[in-house]
Amino acid sequence: MKIRNFLAYILILLVEALRIAALQARNPTMPWQIHVKLSILHFIWFFLLWHFFVWLSKPLEKRLSLIERPVTRILMQTIVFSIIMFASNHFIILPLQVYISEPHRVIFAENITIGRMFFITTFTALYFSTSIWELLLGIRVRSERLLKEKAIRDRGRALMRFADLKNKLDPHFLFNSITVATELVYENPEKTEQFLLQLSKVYRYVVQHYDQNLVSLKIELEFIEDYLQLLQTRFQEGFSYELDKSLEAYEEMYVIPLTLQVLLENVIKHNVVSKRYPVKVQIWATETAICIKNNLNPKKDISLSDGVGLDNLKHQYLYYAPMPLKVIETKTSFCVKIPLLDPNTLEA
Repeated sequence: MKIRNFLAYILILLVEALRIAALQARNPTMPWQIHVKLSILHFIWFFLLWHFFVWLSKPLEKRLSLIERPVTRILMQTIVFSIIMFASNHFIILPLQVYISEPHRVIFAENITIGRMFFITTFTALYFSTSIWELLLGIRVRSERLLKEKAIRDRGRALMRFADLKNKLDPHFLFNSITVATELVYENPEKTEQFLLQLSKVYRYVVQHYDQNLVSLKIELEFIEDYLQLLQTRFQEGFSYELDKSLEAYEEMYVIPLTLQVLLENVIKHNVVSKRYPVKVQIWATETAICIKNNLNPKKDISLSDGVGLDNLKHQYLYYAPMPLKVIETKTSFCVKIPLLDPNTLEA
């Protein structure tokens, strides 16, 4: 049963109870059997009138849409309903009331106009208020469905593009790492061994977690620490980093694999990194996000910095997180807040 029908039946019963009380006060000698017969007559009449009013909306909706022409629609439906109501009352209900109440004559016509107008107004308000509520609810449901479908499509496109990043882990990075290792062979053989070990860990992480949509923050941090040390070895005094102890408290939370690597690669891609212009990266955690911040030494030529990695991450986190990935940029720093994903609230 629709809520509007339930409310209409309650209204009919309430008004009928008031009618019986008023009629009994004026005619205390009227037997209860007559009250019952009159109540049944009225309930059936108003029941049929209400459902006629509801049915009337179907043909009118085809010609007068409630969304496109609300005022005309409400007026037309109310007028047609009023004509049917007063006609049925005059030719059917009033004669039956007089017949049922014999020999206890009652003047039924006294308050007929006021009573019928009350029902017309109430039925109209009830029907159209619930109809508008259903329309708004339907619009909201459709809107949410479209947003979810768009998020799924965007995530699919982001997955394809992000897979490319995971698949290659930036060939420039590999080339530069091999160059650094070659130089270290002559300068510091012991450090070369450590550097190659860290490089192998980085690529092992990519292979092991390539097909995973999410990983724990603990695993991601283990990987990113090796990655940071590779960058520090590569740039020496031009690069430094700080992993805050606050990260330890959120190691059981989840992130998208390679999130921090993509953001660190953007730092290198967008900034001059040298002894003269050092870059420092800070990574810490709050209750809802991981924050990665760096100072700015912007390159003059940023043609290679198309923002694809960051854009993909935004689409990815929109699918999983209630809050989007947030970027805060000032004249001296660039900060990205990555939503922490709670494994207990993620959809199966």
